[in-house]
Amino acid sequence: MRQPGPKPAGSTWIYFHPPDLPPSVEFFHKIVDGHVQLQFSGAGARFNEMRATYASRLEEGMTIEPTGKSVAIRIAVPPSSFAAPFAGQEPIAEKALDSAARLLKWYLAQVAPST
Repeated sequence: MRQPGPKPAGSTWIYFHPPDLPPSVEFFHKIVDGHVQLQFSGAGARFNEMRATYASRLEEGMTIEPTGKSVAIRIAVPPSSFAAPFAGQEPIAEKALDSAARLLKWYLAQVAPST
């Protein structure tokens, strides 16, 4: 993972880009909203097709949702706060990282072979 750069005030998303993902697939933790998502940029018009293809393959706790011009596979995690000290929020961060690892593993098994 690259060293994070400066973030705008009010930024509450942490972006990841594992090398196994193509540029059109984004991966982030929406900290305040309480979910980790794998987002297929520009796929919003194909939501129904993607739902038909992948909904039955989702694991427990995963959902597929339209996100504007994109489609996301999400896992809900407890929300956390940038204003609060990190101490005490470690279990939330661990849950988010575990969920991110699940999504990446799912993508590599379910989506990557067909692309």
